[in-house]
Amino acid sequence: MSILKITGLHRDILRKRSFVTVVWKDDPEKQLGLPVPLDCTLEQLKSETEKVVRALADELASATVEGPEGRLSWRPLSFQTKRAMSPIGRKQTS
Repeated sequence: MSILKITGLHRDILRKRSFVTVVWKDDPEKQLGLPVPLDCTLEQLKSETEKVVRALADELASATVEGPEGRLSWRPLSFQTKRAMSPIGRKQTS
């Protein structure tokens, strides 16, 4: 069973909405931001977060994934690393 840890509550007053941020306790690289009611208090935050996480899980249970359209822009990491490490103004020899 995954444990999600609430790490933030962000309010967007102009757009009249709030977002809760959670991370997986055993894998902090996984992060998720979900909308919660604007007037959500800190006391209500855990229960509101549980509601939106369960709603998302239900939605994802029947979701399909579409592939990207067109060409993907992809370069090998070695290409990016070589460019980043090249000295500026130095002529490259073949």
